[in-house]
Amino acid sequence: MLKIVLTTLAIGVPTIASADKAELWEKADGCFKVGDYGCAYNTGIELFKAGHIAVGFDHRTTDSMTYLQMAFVERAARSSAGDVANMTGETVRTLGKNPNRLPFLFGFALLSNMDVCNASNCGSDEKIVSLYCQIQGEIPPPSWRKLHDLPPLTDVGRNYFERVMKHTPECTGA
Repeated sequence: MLKIVLTTLAIGVPTIASADKAELWEKADGCFKVGDYGCAYNTGIELFKAGHIAVGFDHRTTDSMTYLQMAFVERAARSSAGDVANMTGETVRTLGKNPNRLPFLFGFALLSNMDVCNASNCGSDEKIVSLYCQIQGEIPPPSWRKLHDLPPLTDVGRNYFERVMKHTPECTGA
């Protein structure tokens, strides 16, 4: 009996997963369009964890990863330092598990953490700088191409991105 139930559940999973994927993307799209970047980012993380966001190949970034990157930037630009610190930790833990290559967003999350530390004077970020310098050659440049019918980065998002990128450390021997 247990075998039959498990088999039945296993057969139904792809259909459920496909419906969940479409629903999650619809939710993410809707959140982004109305400016609910917290919802957009959280839904993007759900999609990534479910395997519905591909990082990319070589130094090319997929549209789905570009979406997650944009949602992160827009949410972080409007968040408190504590919220950004939590986001960066979650992003680094989640994206650091990718077996293929690290996305730009992994490195940007590290830089965002450095930005929070610099603003709140939380001390040395030597470990973050060291990690960033170790992975700097692996991460691709950012991708901001136009995604379907989503708006581009807002001025608030672009300003945040530019401010955070100023924290890129000088890496020697990387």
